Amino acid sequence: MLVSLHKTDWIIREATEDDFTEIRKLYHLVWGHQRPEKYDRWRYFSSPLGPSQISLAVKQNSVVGAFMLGPVEMRIGNSIVKGAYAMDVMSHPDYVGRPVFIEAGKHCVESATANGFKVFYGFPNPLSLPGFVRRLNWDHTGDITHWVRPIRPSGYSKVPSILGPIADYATHLLPKGRIRNFDIRIQKLGANDLESLIKIWRQKQRLCRVERNEAWFNWRYSSNTLSDYEWVCAYENNDLQALAIWGLRNQKWGTIYDGRARLTELLGGNPGALQAVLKTVIERARFRRAVLLETATNLPGVANILRWAGFYAHRRMPLIVRSLSNINIGANIHYHPNWQIYGGDVDTF
Repeated sequence: MLVSLHKTDWIIREATEDDFTEIRKLYHLVWGHQRPEKYDRWRYFSSPLGPSQISLAVKQNSVVGAFMLGPVEMRIGNSIVKGAYAMDVMSHPDYVGRPVFIEAGKHCVESATANGFKVFYGFPNPLSLPGFVRRLNWDHTGDITHWVRPIRPSGYSKVPSILGPIADYATHLLPKGRIRNFDIRIQKLGANDLESLIKIWRQKQRLCRVERNEAWFNWRYSSNTLSDYEWVCAYENNDLQALAIWGLRNQKWGTIYDGRARLTELLGGNPGALQAVLKTVIERARFRRAVLLETATNLPGVANILRWAGFYAHRRMPLIVRSLSNINIGANIHYHPNWQIYGGDVDTF
């Protein structure tokens, strides 16, 4: 285990599962709320590639900073490499302005490299972006569009109660797409059907992307996420044409339940079938009283389908990447058009 003594009052070291409680304490202190323990265990320890790479800044027995990389297989050019996404970067309020984040970040990448990781990516918030780019040598390649589709605006606390019903009615006037004659089924797909849609995803020809396979889908959409994911499938003459996966955090999230539904997958080559599953997702989200439906993608074809269903471009999310300079990974991850991103790749969804 790599350990670094900092010249002030903390040490930097790799985390173990024994640090779980202290990490959660820091999260609560930094963000003012606590996620379900079951979710955090899924997030930190259950990836098919093993536990997350976590570096901690520790003063005596208290965690005062954390930097985390979640493992995931990535397809870069024609190669499959061990990659990771940045997540849950935190500094204790008393240590803001001190180099806890920077030292933990350097240590985490060094440890991950020793453990065989080759490519890193992330979507930092505006406060941490400068540190990633200027101090940790991550590259901001460009931005990914965050898309939003209003479902039930009255669920927002800032919407006056008198205007809520009017705003909700207005969302019914937004386009939703059409189901046409497709047979819609809510069901988790088996390996063969899933692979047929993954092949279409791969044919989009973007060189850098998270590798989707059965193991990844089973992990990413586990019940342990407490997001009640649904798989919405469209068939034509019993032939699978499209799949959408969406989720809404359930009431086990307690006071931080926010009513935001996430569209995390939209797979298939038939535009009509994609519209059909998306319309079904919108209807299902309304039935479950979601406030809005959101996703993120940089794929033009998917963006057009989202617009047809009433989504609008809400904001831009910075994509940052990091790789080792002494390895050949088959494609330039610093060239933004090489990237293929969708909702399931984003750590906050």
